[in-house]
Amino acid sequence: MPQILQKRLNLSMKNKTLSHFANKEVLKFYGELPFNYYESVEGQSIEIKNSEKNLKIYGPLIDSIKKSDKIVDMGCGPGYLTNMISFLFPQKKVLGLDFNPVAIKRATEVSNYLKLNCSFIEYDIFKYTPKERFDLATSIGVLHHTNDCLEGIKLIIKNVIKNTGKIYIGLYNKIGRKPFLDYFEDLKKQGKNENEIFLKYSELHHNLKDKTHLKSWFRDQVLHPLETQHTFKEVLEFLDALNFKITYTSINKYKKIQYDKNIGYNKKQIEDLYVEEREMENRGKKALVEKRYYPGFFTFLAEPK
Repeated sequence: MPQILQKRLNLSMKNKTLSHFANKEVLKFYGELPFNYYESVEGQSIEIKNSEKNLKIYGPLIDSIKKSDKIVDMGCGPGYLTNMISFLFPQKKVLGLDFNPVAIKRATEVSNYLKLNCSFIEYDIFKYTPKERFDLATSIGVLHHTNDCLEGIKLIIKNVIKNTGKIYIGLYNKIGRKPFLDYFEDLKKQGKNENEIFLKYSELHHNLKDKTHLKSWFRDQVLHPLETQHTFKEVLEFLDALNFKITYTSINKYKKIQYDKNIGYNKKQIEDLYVEEREMENRGKKALVEKRYYPGFFTFLAEPK
């Protein structure tokens, strides 16, 4: 990391009082190289220009964005999603938050380079209580790197979105993630050094051509200081207690999840979802054999009942 950015990170960590849910080791780690970080602003901006194609992988998210005036990306990193939303929907008010000053600097640089209408602030997402609440809050691949993932979801619902607001969250799946974690844990037990493990990762994620970008993914996936994994059932039951329902998830390729106020979820559909979730482990094993990247990750859209 350039010396000026290192000084900024050190100063930020020294002066910052984090909530006990945020993890200082995570901040230090991603301050050295944020996740999804490219070699240059120009290189990162190319991906933003492909927003329409890239956003399609998030299923119903685009439709929710269209129906929302104010959107916040909690744990935005270098601004990948925040800038994409602003690029496609310049009329929307879009805000990105992250406690990492290095990531916020790059996110702002990309936004300025593309002349986008979004903004970024350096902030601990667990302490964020906006004066005006948002229609939609996103947090993809973030909360499982905190000291309490579920508390993060709760605080977003309680403090950040409107009473009618929606959340779109992405987390590591406890079942689907296992083959990936086991594979790299075995490499470490074999005594492989970091460079050797990086080469193995590169074999799986061979479509990433920018070397800095690839390294940022490798560090995030394999070297991170903290991550948790979660099941669909765990999240479903947690949200149920908060009077929220899951309407879509990537586990069943975003087929609408039926919910009736009088009888609740369609039991057959939920049981089928649990079956599909268990199949994620086999997909993970197959991906390793075929040398494909499969992190064991799932997303879901949820809203008030």
